Amino acid sequence: LLVAKVYGGSARRAGLRVGDVLLAADGARLEGVGDLFAALARGGTVRLSVLRAGEVFKVEAGEAGSESAA
Repeated sequence: LLVAKVYGGSARRAGLRVGDVLLAADGARLEGVGDLFAALARGGTVRLSVLRAGEVFKVEAGEAGSESAA
């Protein structure tokens, strides 16, 4: 999933940027935006695998919103 726009809230706090590619949520591969919405709907913090500039790293979106290298 290509990040086309970052609104305020947990996405911004997590450090997501336009152009990032979301690969997985809580370890489950994201096949489409519905998978992302389902992961976020469960509540709490969702750990996302993100591809940016050839590097994969993890961010937490939801309640937390921190970034860490993979």
